[in-house]
Amino acid sequence: MTNLQEIKTLEAGISVILCTYNGADKLPQTIKALAQQQVPPEIPWEIIFIDNNSSDNSSEIATASWEALSEKLDVPFISLSETIPGKYYALNKGLRNAKFSYFIIVDDDNWLNPNYVAQAFKSIDGRPEIGAIGSRTEAAFEADNPRDPVWLNKKPERFAIGEQGSDGDVTYRKHLWGAGLVSRTELYLRIYDKYPSFLIDYSTKNILVVEDTEYCLRLILRGFRLYYASELKLFHFVPNERLTKEYWTKLNSNIDRSFEVIDVYYMAVKVYSDKYKNPLLLLRLKLLTHLRFRTRTGIKKQRQRILLGLLFPESAYNTPLIDAVRRFIQDDELPRNTTTME
Repeated sequence: MTNLQEIKTLEAGISVILCTYNGADKLPQTIKALAQQQVPPEIPWEIIFIDNNSSDNSSEIATASWEALSEKLDVPFISLSETIPGKYYALNKGLRNAKFSYFIIVDDDNWLNPNYVAQAFKSIDGRPEIGAIGSRTEAAFEADNPRDPVWLNKKPERFAIGEQGSDGDVTYRKHLWGAGLVSRTELYLRIYDKYPSFLIDYSTKNILVVEDTEYCLRLILRGFRLYYASELKLFHFVPNERLTKEYWTKLNSNIDRSFEVIDVYYMAVKVYSDKYKNPLLLLRLKLLTHLRFRTRTGIKKQRQRILLGLLFPESAYNTPLIDAVRRFIQDDELPRNTTTME
């Protein structure tokens, strides 16, 4: 793992981080969209492809697809391999090899609009208070796709489809989805070098999902803002196999399991918000939390327990995970934003 002192200041530009697991069938269209990017010469960029322990020929397909389409493009295409399964590990591998100051996460089923890379750079460059920017996403289906299931229309955000608010500051949402996410390379490396994902280190359920939500919550806890830019558009390909009830059930189950860890972040965002810098309001929260813990049940009771652990570090409600989140928030060695949005 890279030492914090070894993380250098990076050149201004965009590193596209393209991760895949057995995505050989989807990669040609995704890479075609990257080859069609219209990027001004003053914005340098690169593509870093990471094969995350695939058993198909994803690496060969990716390289061949890029070579066939990029004859006139002076854009580096770096192909890497990460043998530890999980997008978190693949993303870390890519970012530790990135040359540029900003990055875009591109999944193997994401087709970026031609102006995406250029617009991403313009949206984040010179705005140090912005930790991450989210995109507008439209669904793309197979030609013979069945009728859209009701759950896709009711909760498209679980497929990372749709809008993510109104243009501008959307920190109140507390998350942006990873597809098309724009952020800062050095910021990500600094945050995860010293504090590897708590989804892995403190979970009893082997959670390898919602790494994008954890990152966004970490940004908020360090004072950075989340931003939405509707001009950042991409298509998210949804194959027929992901339109089944079985896939929907598994997807929701994995997301629900993540709340073992994610709820601690959510409660920490509440406790450490500007609102509770007021001593009287903080005292009121402490009293109400004790009361609610006695009267509530199920997940609501569990969240009150987390609040008690955050509010009373010396109490029996504190846990190693809560303590780790608290250390992360208070660590003066990590980047912290102290500016405000315009």
